[in-house]
Amino acid sequence: MNAPTEVVLSGYYGYGNVGDDALCEALTTALFEAGVARIHIPCGDPARLPLDERIIPLGRFDLGGVRAALRGGAALFSGGGGLLQNTTSSRSLGYYLALLQLARWAGRPYVLGFQSIGPLHGPLWLAQVRRLALGARAVSVRDQRSARTLAEIGVPTERVVVAADAAFLMAPPSDEARTQTDTRLPAGPRLALCLRHTRHTEQVIRAVRDWWADGGWPGSLVLLACDAEDHELGLTLAAELGDRIVALPSPGPSGTLAALACCQGLVSERLHPLVFAAGLGLPSVAIDYDPKVRGLADDLGLPVASTDAALTGPLIGAALARLAERGGGESARLHALAEAARAAAQAEVTRLLAALSS
Repeated sequence: MNAPTEVVLSGYYGYGNVGDDALCEALTTALFEAGVARIHIPCGDPARLPLDERIIPLGRFDLGGVRAALRGGAALFSGGGGLLQNTTSSRSLGYYLALLQLARWAGRPYVLGFQSIGPLHGPLWLAQVRRLALGARAVSVRDQRSARTLAEIGVPTERVVVAADAAFLMAPPSDEARTQTDTRLPAGPRLALCLRHTRHTEQVIRAVRDWWADGGWPGSLVLLACDAEDHELGLTLAAELGDRIVALPSPGPSGTLAALACCQGLVSERLHPLVFAAGLGLPSVAIDYDPKVRGLADDLGLPVASTDAALTGPLIGAALARLAERGGGESARLHALAEAARAAAQAEVTRLLAALSS
């Protein structure tokens, strides 16, 4: 397979976020399988990266280390997640654009792979994203919304491939991991609930309280965290809602997969648990806190309870009722969609590496 020997892989890696760590794990595995020999990764905590001697951790802001790797012959793979947006902060957007600019200055090729683009605010930022996207050897996004955003700022549609989220490349949990996780959970049937802190968190908490008081779920509720803040939220809810509820700390990508494999359904405000659930064939409901969640829900045909700003207990119950009406065919439908997404992601890794090697 045609692949560069060395790659700098950029993303929000090593900060204990399940979704971003899943992207790192999936992409490093795929790059190594494709023939890449060494991967340099700017990151937060190197201990959170996949354990592999071929991975060379760099400090997140070690631009000198990134520059040295590029000048030494590495190509830049800007890979996965919502990197090019300034809703979170313009400083974050500036950081990822700076890495692309370093590759340009070093005369090294770069690609944008499996990206979620936007929202973007401010004409100068839009111009910078357009310029650097046009300079990429190849561009792929994980949803149609991102492709439209690039088209709106002037990147020709024929230059952009709509692939899939790279987390679809994650391997399913082993039987041993499922068994070990199962013993830590209350008796089923189990519903996983993944929430996150947003400006509408109090609205979401009220909705969950009302839904649970109105009958909720007939079995147990697994409050599954994707980072430390999520776990604090889960502990608060577990203390309020009472029996049949467990709040799990963030178990990392593989642990999250194993926990979801022990459940019969999922309601998630987080994006990547919905990706994992699709791969497991686990029926799911989305809470739309961000356009990327709505985009994935649309792609997978998932019921959406509401935006987090307008969520109520009855809306959660109604979405779960719609899910129940789909019956046993829902699992097979999701499996098929996830397999197609996985195949698309594998093909896109091949295309992006070939572009870096051309």
